[in-house]
Amino acid sequence: MLLNVRSLVSVGGILPPTSPLRRSLFRHLGTGLSSSIASSFFGLSPQTISRARQTRTGNTLLRLRSYPGLIRCRVDPHRLELSRRVINELLPGVSGKPWRVQMQTDEGLYHIYANEMASHGEEPLSPRALTTHILSKIADSSLF
Repeated sequence: MLLNVRSLVSVGGILPPTSPLRRSLFRHLGTGLSSSIASSFFGLSPQTISRARQTRTGNTLLRLRSYPGLIRCRVDPHRLELSRRVINELLPGVSGKPWRVQMQTDEGLYHIYANEMASHGEEPLSPRALTTHILSKIADSSLF
């Protein structure tokens, strides 16, 4: 148990002081400890421990949907449709089956996809956007 807590404490030390995860992490790890013991155990100032305990935002560790600092943007519908067509060409369907056969790794598929998009004069989607918007919905016949 102590080893797991020490691992989490080291992760907490890596997080920047402004991270929304840091306060929540130290608040939950320090539950039941006095401020002075928590301060010496975590290697933080007593003021940091008291601020973490005063946070009223609920459990940020469970509510955070994406990593802090993520910049979201809408994907252009034309670029999304072109991406669907390119992936449809790269992963042809099996006759009568709702799935596709992928003969290369995800990284290899993304590299080929990025080259195809460049040949069309478009910027490729990020690997995560490609997975979220295209590959995870590939069995949905309405997309292809």
